Amino acid sequence: RDRTVLSYISSIGSRERKTNPGILYLACRYGLQDPTFNAGHSHLTTTSENEYFRSISTLLEAITSTFFEKSDEKELLSRRAVADLLGAGTLQNLAQIVIKCAPHFESFEEVLNKEDKQLENISARTGVSINARRLLFLLLTSESESPFLGRIKYNEDDKLSSIYISFITKVLHQLNTSDSSSVHKFTIYCIGKSPPLLPAFYRGMQLPDVKKFQFLAKLRLIGNIMKQGPALSLFKGGNEREYLSQHE
Repeated sequence: RDRTVLSYISSIGSRERKTNPGILYLACRYGLQDPTFNAGHSHLTTTSENEYFRSISTLLEAITSTFFEKSDEKELLSRRAVADLLGAGTLQNLAQIVIKCAPHFESFEEVLNKEDKQLENISARTGVSINARRLLFLLLTSESESPFLGRIKYNEDDKLSSIYISFITKVLHQLNTSDSSSVHKFTIYCIGKSPPLLPAFYRGMQLPDVKKFQFLAKLRLIGNIMKQGPALSLFKGGNEREYLSQHE
């Protein structure tokens, strides 16, 4: 856990300073895009594929333990550096792994408590999904640990906050392509933890054809957010009309 080494391998690089991105950043941003995660599209043998999945699981476990498990040590990297490392591209990669490898889970509470499944006697592909899901859900819900949520504000003039809100809501929509009730519950929980996500989430929602089941699933999600979500807490001083006029 050498800070200098971690800083070097996590760097996003700089054209101005003519420095290259670090190997950990490249692994998160591009390595996790590998089509091997798409079932039936792997270019590897079964043995090599399992070894590949196990190596990805090790990477995800190492990221979680290094940056997010409680320790008496000072922060190894600044929050901004961790945010750059695990930004939009990496979050989308994690969501894609969850969707492609094992999109179903019993409850998000079990995932957040790391009680969703034990990592013994499961396939290497499922192991990757479990570790990706645990890391992704932590980043989307834990204000004390996520490098993104603490910066999210109602102020749309805050450029960094707007960037974080934009890519987090895109990831939530990405997860909701599965239209599962467990993902819907997790989405409501995320928005409840970070109410400023709600306007951007609604703006980014695309309704499918009304004749398809997915349309009813989306309506059910909207209805549940309205019933259980944080809508009222969005309005400063309870002035709903003023808030809505600012977000038309």
